[in-house]
Amino acid sequence: MTPRGDFVFKGHELPKWVKEELRRTAKRGAGDAAIVALTKAAAHFAAGRHSQALTEARNAKRHAPQSPTIMETIGIAAYRSEMWDEALRELKAFRRRTGEGTHLAIEMDILRALGRDSDVEKTFALVRTGEMDAAARSEAKVVYASYLLDHGRPREAWAVAKPGKMGESPSEAALRQWYVAARAAVGAGDTETAIKIGQRIRKNDKAFPGLELLDQEIAASANTAT
Repeated sequence: MTPRGDFVFKGHELPKWVKEELRRTAKRGAGDAAIVALTKAAAHFAAGRHSQALTEARNAKRHAPQSPTIMETIGIAAYRSEMWDEALRELKAFRRRTGEGTHLAIEMDILRALGRDSDVEKTFALVRTGEMDAAARSEAKVVYASYLLDHGRPREAWAVAKPGKMGESPSEAALRQWYVAARAAVGAGDTETAIKIGQRIRKNDKAFPGLELLDQEIAASANTAT
């Protein structure tokens, strides 16, 4: 997915519009402090130091509590740190503030981790009706279809994740959707389709994570059928 604050997660210099947002939403005289803290958070995040990024993002929020970019940064850093409640709270606040459904997939993944099944269902309903870019929608389908597989509902998972036209240069998000669709096909007893999708994934990424598991599931399904 491509977060609104993608520059933060790559450790890039804060762009002018973010600095303006921070100064606009900061407490009186605290704009520069918010910028410094969020810049530090970005550097930590880019280096994979998610707990430190979370600490600095929280510090930034003390200076600019209404900044959507800070809400998003805290949400993603908390998610990577497995601080589920804080991550969910901040990402929902970000969504309410901006109207963007960019991180609905992460919200659903957190709800899965918390065992809040009914809320997973409700959140996916937002995916069905909301405006999202293709990558974010694919990620949401991956999470929801995986949830359905976890609950023994492979046919429903296939209905969610089944690929349309499988192009020659798929995105990473599309490959993940294909993978979950292949696993759903196995679960539904359609090993032929699962094999075909698996071959397409290998054609684009021989080292795609989970292909060995997919092969094992296909083999097990074939043995059961015979």
